Amino acid sequence: MGTQNELDKVHDLYIMQIELWKVLDGHVRGEKQLTEARKRLRQFTKLLKEVDWRYMGGEDVYQTLEEMGLQADRKLRAKAEQQTRKTVKAVAKKPGALSKKRK
Repeated sequence: MGTQNELDKVHDLYIMQIELWKVLDGHVRGEKQLTEARKRLRQFTKLLKEVDWRYMGGEDVYQTLEEMGLQADRKLRAKAEQQTRKTVKAVAKKPGALSKKRK
């Protein structure tokens, strides 16, 4: 049972890896996709900590997946920052958004 459980974790990890490639390739657009990508990344990171690297082909494979998770995190943070800047610019462009009339 233990071996099958570890193999299931590795399988799930590789499925999640496909989702992370979408993030790294820039296929995440919009707030909903960004939120979903963050959720997947958290799941990926948690599962990566649980899995035994010996079941995934070696420690180098583990390290590669770990680095991939870090890259995806950086990309998601940059994307979130970019969306925040767009939102701030859009609010600032509204007439009277930055200045309030005083009585």
